[in-house]
Amino acid sequence: MSAGALPELNQAEAQTQYATDSSNMITARTNYILSLLQLKALINLDADVPFDIEVPPVESIPLESLAALDPALVYQSALENLPQQKINNLNLLASEKNVAVAKAGMYPTISFFLAVLAPVIPMHKNLFPKITY
Repeated sequence: MSAGALPELNQAEAQTQYATDSSNMITARTNYILSLLQLKALINLDADVPFDIEVPPVESIPLESLAALDPALVYQSALENLPQQKINNLNLLASEKNVAVAKAGMYPTISFFLAVLAPVIPMHKNLFPKITY
């Protein structure tokens, strides 16, 4: 291995990482601009109207103390508002129905068979007549 080969490799890797990061930054900026345009369209603003999203400081967001929250109330609120909780409840109901179907498969079954037979007319004599030479 020649002297200086490793630093050249490190430099090439750094340039590759820089190019990748630059591409990611340009993509993120483009996505941000497109998202703003979509938001303007959703709230019926013209595209040329200046519009930017204002982020409030985290300290100004009112939060209740976790100790003051009633767990039953928080859970009930989650059941009413979060779609994942509704999905979980529907999955639970579906599983209960599947258990009932599986249990029903273990019960004995009763089946009936009815057949009506007609008398068979012997026709074999007419089907194969004797041939005489």
